Amino acid sequence: MRRAAVACLLVMGLTLGVSALRATPIAVYNTGVDGSGALLPDGAVDPHYQLISSADPAFPGPNAVVVQSQAWPIPPWVANGPNSNWIGPRTDAGVGNLPGTYIYETTFDLTGLDPATSMITGIWTTDNNGLDILLNGVSLGYTTPYDAFSALDSTHYAFTINGGFVPGINTLDFVVFNEADAPPNPTGLRVELSGRDGVPEPATLGLVGLGLLGVGLLRRRLVVR
Repeated sequence: MRRAAVACLLVMGLTLGVSALRATPIAVYNTGVDGSGALLPDGAVDPHYQLISSADPAFPGPNAVVVQSQAWPIPPWVANGPNSNWIGPRTDAGVGNLPGTYIYETTFDLTGLDPATSMITGIWTTDNNGLDILLNGVSLGYTTPYDAFSALDSTHYAFTINGGFVPGINTLDFVVFNEADAPPNPTGLRVELSGRDGVPEPATLGLVGLGLLGVGLLRRRLVVR
């Protein structure tokens, strides 16, 4: 009877701990995709990213559009797809834009989620330099070099955001600087994001560990007897 009660308590603790470990996805989107995550065609307006600041008066935003896949500067820009596309002030990026700073913004909603346990990870690449990523207007200090545009993978220009979130709508800004190179002078942004809420706290991990240890010891004791 006593063993059964102890076993029941251990299983309950383990169940609660495992439940706390379950993560809820945060609805964030890669550049150049629709609401289902499918790639948009060349020239389409990105529904999730806006160009909120532009150095080129001829392309002031707010529309950010998918860059042409089969025309320079692709390559040397890493090719569009399979999970995201390049976006920029204009679809014919090879024609070029004026030098200066371009800021792209995406938003996501944490309503019903816990900002304290939320996390977003991602990779990004730019033409030219990525000057910063800002969460709710606060600098995160992430940058990319002048020639970042030839790579997009987890070993290049990855970032993790695990603080600074607020309840409800959050903003994520990507700041890109287009150098004053000889024309034509293309500029663009590429981002891939993943988000989840419910990142386990140390106490939760401890609860799961103790539960597993307790179940193991109880099982061993029953076998020995």
